Amino acid sequence: MSLALTGADDAQSGAGPGAHPVDEGARQDSAPALAPLRPSPDVLRPLGARLAIAHDHGVVLTDQAGRLNAGSTGFFHHQSRFLSRLRLRVAKRSLESASAVVIAPDRLTARFVAKLPRSVSRPPGPPPPASERILEVEVDCRVGDGLEVLFRLTNRAPAPITAPLSWSLDADFADQDQLSSGRKRPRLHVTQRWIKPATLQIRSQGPRLRHAARIGFSGPVAFRRADGDIRCRLELAPQASAEIRLELIPEFDEAYAGELPRRGRPAPDKQWQDGCTRLEAPDPIVQAAWDGAVRDLHSLQLGDGDGEERFTPAAGIPRYLALFGRDALMAGWQTALLNPATQRGSLDLVGRWTADEIDPRRDAQPGRVLHQRALGPMALLGKTPFLRYYGDHSASALFLIGLADAYARSGSAGWFRERRDLALRTLDWMDRYGDLDGDGLYEYRTFAGRHGLKNQGWKDSNEAILHPDGVLVPDPIVVCEIQALFAAAKQAMAAAFESAGEDALARDLAGQAEQARRLFEQTMWMEDEGFLAMGLDPDKRQIRTLASNAGESLAYGPLDEAKARRVADRLMRPDFFTGWGLRTLTASHPAYNPLGYHLGSVWPCFSALTARGFARYGFVEHCHTLTRALFEATTLFDHHRLPELFGGHARDEADRPPGLYPEACWPQAWSSGAIILLVDTLVGLKPAAPLGAVLVEPKLPPWLPRASLAGIRLGAGRLDLNVDRRPNGDMLCQVGANSTGLRVFGPGLQAPSPAEAEALRAYVGSLP
Repeated sequence: MSLALTGADDAQSGAGPGAHPVDEGARQDSAPALAPLRPSPDVLRPLGARLAIAHDHGVVLTDQAGRLNAGSTGFFHHQSRFLSRLRLRVAKRSLESASAVVIAPDRLTARFVAKLPRSVSRPPGPPPPASERILEVEVDCRVGDGLEVLFRLTNRAPAPITAPLSWSLDADFADQDQLSSGRKRPRLHVTQRWIKPATLQIRSQGPRLRHAARIGFSGPVAFRRADGDIRCRLELAPQASAEIRLELIPEFDEAYAGELPRRGRPAPDKQWQDGCTRLEAPDPIVQAAWDGAVRDLHSLQLGDGDGEERFTPAAGIPRYLALFGRDALMAGWQTALLNPATQRGSLDLVGRWTADEIDPRRDAQPGRVLHQRALGPMALLGKTPFLRYYGDHSASALFLIGLADAYARSGSAGWFRERRDLALRTLDWMDRYGDLDGDGLYEYRTFAGRHGLKNQGWKDSNEAILHPDGVLVPDPIVVCEIQALFAAAKQAMAAAFESAGEDALARDLAGQAEQARRLFEQTMWMEDEGFLAMGLDPDKRQIRTLASNAGESLAYGPLDEAKARRVADRLMRPDFFTGWGLRTLTASHPAYNPLGYHLGSVWPCFSALTARGFARYGFVEHCHTLTRALFEATTLFDHHRLPELFGGHARDEADRPPGLYPEACWPQAWSSGAIILLVDTLVGLKPAAPLGAVLVEPKLPPWLPRASLAGIRLGAGRLDLNVDRRPNGDMLCQVGANSTGLRVFGPGLQAPSPAEAEALRAYVGSLP
């Protein structure tokens, strides 16, 4: 079923003996120098002893040997476990594992061996040694909305066999989130019924939830049910094979059928891939990371809705194979260079669920953008609010930024106007409900009780927001990056409405954006630290904890250059910068934990966002150092695939790998998108399609002297672009095919007129 996933104890890494040793207690102003990009000799594989495959809303988790044997393993459909045990025995003997390999995102294969007793193999003459009486079992598993398992059995004994086979199956319809968290869960009464000719139905008999799994068997044998198992007898000549197929169809309780996602006509397998930009990079690590991110983003697509909505990615595998507004919108923005269809589809699918009423139990208010849509048992039964939950403060602003960015790429005023009313509803939510006390600062708090999210920035764990002494900050809270994000969203929408001809609305929004930015600087800046406060507590006093939130804020441009420089320098000191990325919390904080979810781990998504902020302010060396660290971090992991997060352990001369967060998603949409965003940042492509132009301001580092991008989707068509860094550091752009209808400005290309240059810089500067 997959390459055995090992933990950090079994892995070695070697990203280069030239890596700078990092003293976590030291303070230094310069960033550590990293070795040139080169492969690691071994890799880490998250998920511990589990293997995972997924497609649409189905996910299979097995143990390291490819076995599905209760615990947290199983086949899950919409986060409900429709198969908790699948065990084959031959002649009452368990199988011995030989290998397990994931061969595609939705497919795994495993090999097993059954040593046969003498009773099933009776050749003439003296009996052969026991080791030669072998039945080889290959298990091929494919997942989608259902599950298909093919058992290929081959007689490796030197004589014919007649072997009794028995399958033990069960389903408990447990909630995946409860299984992952280890919380106590209710036991549902489950019945099994054998339906001839060869189908087992397992059904929940709960009074409010009646899911069922219909499992059919087929093959060249007669199946029967006895003592709770499915049984048959298999006759095979020496070296002969037979195939037995199991197909599981999940049957969702009809009472909740209306909650299932709308599924349009399936997109052709190549439709999204054919719309993607192709990168050619001279560095093999950059190329491998890009190619892997493209594959993972394709595999994460939910397939829900119509048209481009089908390309909306799930948040991550295995725990978050569902629609998360914040995650999909962030990933869509990160990857717009790769394929803007992901961004547009995510905007439409997420936007469809925008709240239209006040519902405290779901933290919903009119105009608030969806955070999470889960169909697990606890959500369906109303035990949690996550059937439709809105407790996130960033999704609404990301939605507005996404609309403005998509308009900047397409130049289609008609497309933007079709979504105008939804944008206005979201803007109204910002000031009516996003600012609880009307002072211009965007604080959050949950109204959903103990099941709601206490913290509603991207750091949404309960312990994420702390005072410098480690004491939890109570709600309501203003976190610094949310204030910066809301200001950026209003500025982006001002540019969009101005381009669409609504000048008065644009001027009003630009004024609001500037007011939010001024409040950010007045309330968040700590002059004595040369850094930003993590946020403001309920009394609007600074939370003076030093955290990565400051770096993420830079991507939205809320500070003057001098203050931003001090923040950037501070972030690249060793208590934040590990050599692989940025810690979420300074190592000097009393709550620092390199394996804590938000207490010192490295999140590739937000390290990449910080690199974007460095580039925005022109801090090129900082950007190059952090970008290189993240690309080198890809060499630590199988498939060059960055996990959701990894340990904030310092990189040293031995290049010892960081630890792995046990429950990290892998792949995860934000982390795959981080790779695309890093390339986008270095290439410096800044669309301004409503102005009929594209501005290119490349910042290629010495270790990536060239980037060739073919088929960039902009305006009315596609663009081929080559960017080169000359030995003296100068940049040179060359345009190939261009069917976009847009003029391209950049080093080595035509220059805009002074008036055009001023308008272009004002426009692209309004977008993150």
